[in-house]
Amino acid sequence: MGPMIDSKIIRNRLDSWTRKRNLADLWPGLRSEHYWSAVARLVRLTADVLGNRQPERLITPHGSTVRALGIAGFVSGVGPLIGYWIEQGVVQADDEIAALFGEHLEHGRRRAALLSVELTRLLRQFEGHQLGVTVLKGVHVGRDYYPEPGARPSTDIDLLVDAGKAEEAAAVLSRLGFVKGITDRLSHRGDWHLPDLGDPRSLELTHAESPWSIDLHATLDRRFNYSVVGAFGELASVARANLSDELPGVQVMKSASLLAYLAFHASSGFDCVRLILLVDMVLVIRRDFAPDPDAWAGFEREIRTRGIARFVYPALSVVAQLVPGIVSTETMARLGSWTPRRIRNRVARATPLSTQRLGDPTVSARLMWLTSAKDILRWVVGMVWPRYPDRTRASIFINRWRLLQSALRRSGTPIESTGSRGSTDPE
Repeated sequence: MGPMIDSKIIRNRLDSWTRKRNLADLWPGLRSEHYWSAVARLVRLTADVLGNRQPERLITPHGSTVRALGIAGFVSGVGPLIGYWIEQGVVQADDEIAALFGEHLEHGRRRAALLSVELTRLLRQFEGHQLGVTVLKGVHVGRDYYPEPGARPSTDIDLLVDAGKAEEAAAVLSRLGFVKGITDRLSHRGDWHLPDLGDPRSLELTHAESPWSIDLHATLDRRFNYSVVGAFGELASVARANLSDELPGVQVMKSASLLAYLAFHASSGFDCVRLILLVDMVLVIRRDFAPDPDAWAGFEREIRTRGIARFVYPALSVVAQLVPGIVSTETMARLGSWTPRRIRNRVARATPLSTQRLGDPTVSARLMWLTSAKDILRWVVGMVWPRYPDRTRASIFINRWRLLQSALRRSGTPIESTGSRGSTDPE
């Protein structure tokens, strides 16, 4: 992890990264080629373990450093999981690397324990107000599908409530001391955080004491670019099961809905599909789909009913590359036939490595969702007259100009030689 960094330095690094998208702004002294060599090594390692192949000993890759491996594990989200694999003897590693990823795992375990306590406290409050809630994404998958919750890092807790109860749920969070942050009204999602949690404690692992937040969803819809919002549905449309006997009013998604939503969510950031999100889908498929020959048919019905094939096909295609044979070939063929050619052509160029980009999706990834004249018209109108109620139009235009400048600077630059790729948010 390196020494603890002063919070002011962390804020300055994050601000500089937001403006310039340079890798060295976040991690001074880290060379781009060292970072990408480390990312490539962790992608291969993860593919080998998930594909039930004996992985090579984890050593410092040629042209990289131990520190770069740790940062790659943090950004991709698989640092604690690799620490678990090393601890269990699934992966052999040099001592320095084993100690590094052991630290990732230790923080993952401490953080998972903390979030479990906070989640139980929140859920009891919601239950006390008779607010049905569904636990989403990382917290659910980490609890039920990973070998232990600490192997799956999370920066937030995602909760879905009935759209008609969203204001009441927000009031409960407010009474508990949470403060409302960023709100996306087009996808009906709001961020809530505790004001006294401070800044991230580290930029090289998911620190146990780094801030966490609540993502409160009134629907499962997601924004895929400025103008395209994928409609997944509301609480009533999702097949659910109880989380536990102790909290009967709290639920999680059943298999078909869960895999559909994980792919839907991951695709919304294409081509910044973090490795841990691919692992999530592999583990769900392996546990719930492999033993049940009818599970893929149920998944296809879910996709057809919701009309979201084009929104799940990209991420699921990358999963199929990461672990060949894990996804039904018949299902992938049918999903492809339901997906517009523009999206299929863009996805055909993607690999598990190329999707580990830092920052924002590329221009081509944003534009691939414009598959009709109506989508294009909405895009143009959205660029000229943005619909972000909680932000001034001037700030939106400035942000978009910076993104365009960043995209133009790195256009045509191969992934191995640029530092402007991927996402630092585990969710």
